Amino acid sequence: MDISVIIPVYNGEKSLFELNKRLADVLKNNFEIIYVDDFSNDNSRKIIRQIAYEDQRIKYIFFDKNYGQQAAIFAGLKKSRGEIVLTLDDDLQHRPEDIPILTACLDDFEGVFAFPFEKPHSRYRKWGSHFTDQLFNVLFKKEKTLKISSFRAIKRDLVDRMLLSQAHFVYISALMIKESNKLKTIYNDQLHRKYGNSNYNLLKLMKLYLNIIIYYGEIKIMQRNKPLFIVEEEI
Repeated sequence: MDISVIIPVYNGEKSLFELNKRLADVLKNNFEIIYVDDFSNDNSRKIIRQIAYEDQRIKYIFFDKNYGQQAAIFAGLKKSRGEIVLTLDDDLQHRPEDIPILTACLDDFEGVFAFPFEKPHSRYRKWGSHFTDQLFNVLFKKEKTLKISSFRAIKRDLVDRMLLSQAHFVYISALMIKESNKLKTIYNDQLHRKYGNSNYNLLKLMKLYLNIIIYYGEIKIMQRNKPLFIVEEEI
């Protein structure tokens, strides 16, 4: 298996058919696409089952309740088999056609983030991205030129090291930075959402930052012993 693509899904029914076709057109052959549905309340699971029925290269994981995007990606990483693993969102803001640009960079790096020239987000989401960047600068002493994104390509060796994490909260970019110093950011265009609205709000962002500090900071406090996710169905 050359490439695994992981798509965390939450209420993505309107974009899934187009996303799947564009991915297949770009990847050509010897790939797998893993959809991880985070307890959607629309027809996402029905569509994913249909796509998987028509193409054996399509795999899926369905959670028994909502665990969040990061847990969904981590579940996809555990299921993946590709020598290169890519993650991108289900909302068509990330262009599948840019995948070859990311994978080409892996000749010299273990992980590559595709960061937008200009994020088509609301003001508080842009503020959130800036705060995340500053938080990572402090917690992980990362290079300031390294910008993180959910559109990324990762080599198998780095994925395998990340999967050894025993944390009960995961943040994929944090695991990448902790496990590798061979990471790169490239810049590309990011599109506006074609359907629906973002599932993030200010409260969710603040909870996310608190969890990053608790689970990845030097002071280990209030860590809860609970499953990262529970799978209801998968193929």
